[in-house]
Amino acid sequence: MKTSPPATQEKLIKHNKTLFRMDRLVKNLLDLSALELKTSYKPDYFNLKELVDLVFEEFAELIEAATIQLSVTVQEEIILFADREKIRRLLINIIDNSIKYNVDKDGLIAFKATIEDKYCLIDLYNSGPGIPKDETEAVFSQFYRIEKSRSTAHGGSGLGLTIVKQIVELNNGEVKIVSEADKGTHILVKLPLTA
Repeated sequence: MKTSPPATQEKLIKHNKTLFRMDRLVKNLLDLSALELKTSYKPDYFNLKELVDLVFEEFAELIEAATIQLSVTVQEEIILFADREKIRRLLINIIDNSIKYNVDKDGLIAFKATIEDKYCLIDLYNSGPGIPKDETEAVFSQFYRIEKSRSTAHGGSGLGLTIVKQIVELNNGEVKIVSEADKGTHILVKLPLTA
């Protein structure tokens, strides 16, 4: 079997990465559009721990490859009445960010979900470089990126946290970021257990 010359292979890899970024951008835009229209909102009861375990399982290889230490604590029997697929997307987006924007070696991700009053509280911490205090609200804006060169290298479109906020608001919840430069980042999500 004939192989392509190294220069051609390099170009193909570069084009593949570009197509991957474009694909993610289109999917994010479609998700954002559907969320704004609220046409695909289908709430039902589901077990949060089961969903969290499934999503972290999808990221297991990436977390291991990045030499990130993982801690996951989910209070038993958190039953949410929400759109399961959208909460799955929310989890994917925040976990993906916590991997991409962590320290280069031996980082930490700590995920915790508990019940307080009639709410589910999610706290996702990552040991990355952090976000300056004056930019913690701006990161929820469409296409906003703090480190533009790093985001481009990781395939970021600046839509992930915008989609997270839309999903949280669609489920009548709240989301905020607590972070400081060089001190890591907490993404805090508050969701009602019932409608």
